Amino acid sequence: MRIEERQVDGKVILDLKPPREGQFSKELFIPQIESILEAGHRQIILNLSALRWMNSSTMGLLMSAHRISDAADARMVFAGANGRIVDIMRITGMLQVWKTYPDVESAIASFDESEEASAG
Repeated sequence: MRIEERQVDGKVILDLKPPREGQFSKELFIPQIESILEAGHRQIILNLSALRWMNSSTMGLLMSAHRISDAADARMVFAGANGRIVDIMRITGMLQVWKTYPDVESAIASFDESEEASAG
């Protein structure tokens, strides 16, 4: 898996892309999540829109990242998952644990709504 990092309105967005030959993401992905958290970011969006499918290794990485962000009192959400990936999340029970949104814009708005609710 390839990962492109960007920020929008203080939220870190990780665009997950299909892997290229020879890439293995565990050594890259988890340290990247830890680095984001160490930098003080507490709002992370994993954009899955470029992924066509997800195998058990990818699911394990996402579960680890979510667990790490929870432990750091951060909020991680998922955006842009296609029907196949949503089905995998549903079958594995992850939809009950993970917050998912149809696109990055909806995920960004969910953080803004949470901030407004806690301020009001």
